[in-house]
Amino acid sequence: MTQLREGRLVPLLTRHLAQRESIYIHYRHRTEQPLRVRTFIDFVIGKLADNGDLFLSPAQLRAFAK
Repeated sequence: MTQLREGRLVPLLTRHLAQRESIYIHYRHRTEQPLRVRTFIDFVIGKLADNGDLFLSPAQLRAFAK
């Protein structure tokens, strides 16, 4: 986000933004999931959930595109 805020990057295709942001983690089988994989998933969810420093809303992206 720093690069956007400093003007070093410019968002493209802001007319085609998804209404909902999603991140997917794919793993083979939940029953065979190693503890390290579950730990990683929990870590990522904890870091990304409601973290405004990592995501911009569609309105914020459009403002940077102008």
